[in-house]
Amino acid sequence: MTSARARVTLDRAGGCRLPTIWRVMESFSTQGVHAASRFLHWRDAVWRFYPRVELSTDAADGFAGAISTRMLGSMRVTEVSSGAQVVRRSARDIARYREDVLQLNFQVAGDSSLRQDARECVATPGTFVLYDSTRPYELRFSGPFKQLSIKLPRADFRTRYGSMDDFTARVIDGTTGSGRFLFGFAQQLVPQANADALLETRLQDHFGDLLMTAIRDMLGTVDRLGRSATLVRVKTYILSHLRDPELAPETIAAATGLSKRSLHALFEYEQTTLWRWLQARRLARCKADIEDLGPPPRSISDIAYSWGFSDAAHFSRLFRKAYGVSPRDCRQAAENRRSAG
Repeated sequence: MTSARARVTLDRAGGCRLPTIWRVMESFSTQGVHAASRFLHWRDAVWRFYPRVELSTDAADGFAGAISTRMLGSMRVTEVSSGAQVVRRSARDIARYREDVLQLNFQVAGDSSLRQDARECVATPGTFVLYDSTRPYELRFSGPFKQLSIKLPRADFRTRYGSMDDFTARVIDGTTGSGRFLFGFAQQLVPQANADALLETRLQDHFGDLLMTAIRDMLGTVDRLGRSATLVRVKTYILSHLRDPELAPETIAAATGLSKRSLHALFEYEQTTLWRWLQARRLARCKADIEDLGPPPRSISDIAYSWGFSDAAHFSRLFRKAYGVSPRDCRQAAENRRSAG
């Protein structure tokens, strides 16, 4: 039997993945597992729910850990408590086991250090950090810890909010300001078992909006923002005024301190336009309301007008182009799903 101080390093073979449709809460604990096998079982559990990584520990014999996890929409929400270990995702791991996700770790107890993109930070209780599975990183836990970890689909998140490359390995305070609201909101996500699809979509939207607000506040004044951070600020403003039918490039530029040319250039950098991005957000909110059957269900035209569309026929054409069905057919499909359930 190895001693408590013997170093244990595990390779990357084996492991399994759960299908993305899995939504039921699942738990794993090393309790009841023979001491000599605990870290091996822990590795397998981590590989089920996280991007493929290398794990090592200096205390294999006394190791203990527990995970509770579930899907919420396209996010994976996980509570994890464990002991000292090092987690590394190398370029080789990325090449062999690509998983395009962003990871947010909310530190509940203990400390952790994160290194990515030539930056290193230390998360303490009440703070949280972001990292990207498509680039190498290292996480170090020097002792027992507890985290709430949320895994987000990177491509979907980038489409809605822009690149997160500038924000990895930066500590965000979860005890004050908008960070406190996000931290509290995140802690309520794990108990949301068996939520319906509409609620899951809305919870995910709220989470993303709160995250962007927390990042904006962390970065501070406009003079210190790079292009990505400026785009976050612009999108935050737009999302808070989606219902305004008078929302236009002129008003957005004036409210965010930019010229119209600079405003349009921000979205060109993301290979889209301001209007396409704005319409996509409005259409998504309309679709969610159309699928919400009340009681009583609102009229489709009322929903369209409430999200800034001024012409019902034009809205219907845009909706069909975006989702492949008419707004009326979308509502009928929602009614059919409710009847079938």
